[in-house]
Amino acid sequence: MNTLPIESILPQLSVQLNTTNRVVLVAPPGAGKSTLLPLSLLESEWLTGGEIWLLEPRRIAAEQVARRLADTLDEPLGQTIGLITGDFSKTRPCNKIVVMTEAVLTNRLLNNNEIPTCKAIIFDEFHERNLMSDLGLALTVQCQDYLRDDLKLIVMSATLDSQALIEKLDATLIESKGRSFPVDIQYAIKQAELTLEQNIVKLIKQAINQHQGDLLVFLPGIKEISRVQRLLEENPLQKTIVLPLHGQLPSSEQQTVLKNNVNRKIILASDIAKTSLTIEGVTVVIDCGLERQAKFNTQNAMDELITQQASQASMIQRAGRAGRIQAGTCYRLMSEEAFSARSAFSQSAIQLSDLTPFALTLGAWGSFDTQDYLLLDPPENNRYQNSVLLLEQLGGTINKKDYSLDNNHHVISEHGKQLSQFPIHPRLAHMLLSVNNKEHLFSACLLAAILTEGDPLYFQFNNSDLSLRLELFKESEQSSRQSHGNSSQTRLPKTFEGGDVKFRLAQRIQKLASRLAKKLDVKNYLINSELTGVLCMQAYPDRISQKRGNGYRLRNGQGAMLLENDALKNTDYLSVAHVSSQSAFNSQSTHSKNFIRLGVELKEADIYRYFTDQISVHSRFEMQNTLMEIKEKRLGAIILSSEKLKAPDSAASEFLMQEVRTKGLAYLPLKENDLAILHKFNLAHQTLPDIYPSFEEKALINDLENWLQPFIGKHKIKDIPYKDALLSRVDWGLQNQLKQDFPNEIPLPSGRNASIDYSQNPPVVKGKLQEFFGMTQSPTVGKGKITLNLHLLSPAQKPLAMTHDLAFFWKEAYPEVRKESRGRY
Repeated sequence: MNTLPIESILPQLSVQLNTTNRVVLVAPPGAGKSTLLPLSLLESEWLTGGEIWLLEPRRIAAEQVARRLADTLDEPLGQTIGLITGDFSKTRPCNKIVVMTEAVLTNRLLNNNEIPTCKAIIFDEFHERNLMSDLGLALTVQCQDYLRDDLKLIVMSATLDSQALIEKLDATLIESKGRSFPVDIQYAIKQAELTLEQNIVKLIKQAINQHQGDLLVFLPGIKEISRVQRLLEENPLQKTIVLPLHGQLPSSEQQTVLKNNVNRKIILASDIAKTSLTIEGVTVVIDCGLERQAKFNTQNAMDELITQQASQASMIQRAGRAGRIQAGTCYRLMSEEAFSARSAFSQSAIQLSDLTPFALTLGAWGSFDTQDYLLLDPPENNRYQNSVLLLEQLGGTINKKDYSLDNNHHVISEHGKQLSQFPIHPRLAHMLLSVNNKEHLFSACLLAAILTEGDPLYFQFNNSDLSLRLELFKESEQSSRQSHGNSSQTRLPKTFEGGDVKFRLAQRIQKLASRLAKKLDVKNYLINSELTGVLCMQAYPDRISQKRGNGYRLRNGQGAMLLENDALKNTDYLSVAHVSSQSAFNSQSTHSKNFIRLGVELKEADIYRYFTDQISVHSRFEMQNTLMEIKEKRLGAIILSSEKLKAPDSAASEFLMQEVRTKGLAYLPLKENDLAILHKFNLAHQTLPDIYPSFEEKALINDLENWLQPFIGKHKIKDIPYKDALLSRVDWGLQNQLKQDFPNEIPLPSGRNASIDYSQNPPVVKGKLQEFFGMTQSPTVGKGKITLNLHLLSPAQKPLAMTHDLAFFWKEAYPEVRKESRGRY
């Protein structure tokens, strides 16, 4: 085995692990931390009878690392080295190192909190900081603290804010030098008249002519990879082979990229190739400067893939791939100034992602309170609480009384524990567990797989009908069954119902559906697309929608539209699975409209059947020739039915209350003295909030039953004594205190009482200047907290001066005012 830089720190690591259980190891790419380090621990005394779990952030990285470890030992995979990813497992009891993706660790911790066979957990490439790595670290630390004080924890990274992590973990830092070669950074200004893909192809051709070795091209996602691949294949370069590399490729095709080839490789990659992987032969990196990241849209309650500028740290990582085997070159599609203006680091996933699965895992572990866990970046509280609330709506939590804190808190329910056992979103797991008829269960598994993996169909014309996606697999399954007998692995066509089939994605959907079916012990693989609507609304009860004009109103009150000429355009009710904003698929758009990307027709009868207990009856009133009462049955913001009747005489007060709630206090004919008391109370609350309640419009409208309603039945709206009504909100003692703290008038030295105008802030007192002779200080109200603004007038009642500092006025301003006044009066 070649000498690697990591070797120099292995003795230090061995010593540290004999005395401490937490180590942070920082080593640049190429140091050997993913391969040599785990193997160096195989003879450790503390490993006797146990396993090392090596975590990788991506499936392809886990497979490559596992195979390299096995090759180093000259053994087949599955002997000393085991491997577990989401859809692949090769392990045996004799394994000493098990390489796994981070989600596998979380699942294992939930299934057996003490993980007795594990002696050490190694987080590799921790700087990538996805949600699963943060979650896995939090649970591992708790496992150490409460269950396994012997468990070793090693956090490895190429670039990391190591000091912050060390302090939080109370860990030992070990640093290793890397083995990398210099990379020449070149900046290429993007040509505005060319598309992103055309600019990239131009750079590829330039690099092929000027450099030796393979090219690694970083692009935001599959769409851009496919476009560049198509452009290169239309005008192929001699002695080159173009290879895509992204997470949706089958493992066999991903491995092809890693093998040597007689032709030069042009590898078109997503960020899957940024770290973890070692691709021999790459000497040139071309970086488009963009990345695609899932960001949770709080308005739609969905993750959306957003294309954004890559951070400096991300681009530095990409450039490093050119210097792994020799000096290399990195082309960046931007100016050097544009690179310098980029943010230093990308936002962490916990700040961007849907937190519902995260919250469910914490609850299944033992507590929904994020303060109970070591989290490097705590989630934003409102988003997290909304996720817990969704789990409550899905039946995943229950409220339990905490007598020590005198409040309620969420604990996971038995249903929630079941939800946590599925490798899909809790919404979809809830849908599976809601199916009572076993003959319908495989349809639910297939739908859950589609909504997890993505849309398997591409249409030139808009077609968001989700049931058609099930039809694709139904027809394929029937043809497969006729040829091979009952099978969940179906043969897929290239096109279906006018749409192109995304073949590889459809295969992934089939695999996941089969895994879910196996977990649920499904025997019947029949597919019934007519169930799509009912199944979908079990997963997304908040997205049941009703046609409204040219668009739809969702149950949660949000509006959404179908794209032009969509196949579902004449449907009265939809169950919506996927909504995206205009900007999610058109970065140039400034519109904030939401568009339905996947939905399915719903029958009104099914809404009543499954949500009867959630349908409420509301009454409102309309003044036509006479007062009418409209009774509505609603499911959230959706009006299912409406009935109009003549309102009873007693409804007049309810109508008035309704109008005030919808139109505000402006609906009431408040007179000047009514407004005066209102202004005074508002000022009193602003100045002395511990004494006086709020009289802001929102507070008054929320309290109409207490202060307005008792006066309605006795008077017509124009005759209501609104001042008395407002005063009724406070007791007699506080009314008297208000008179003392905020009097209606103040005495002047002249003997006259001057009114205080509370409609202005600060309040105003007006009077002739001569009336203030003998008053040395400005008067105050509100227990001395507010100084009145004095408007000093001439004998003809014209303004001479305004002041809230009377002492200053007499000393500095009055001589000049007196001089000017003598000339006039």
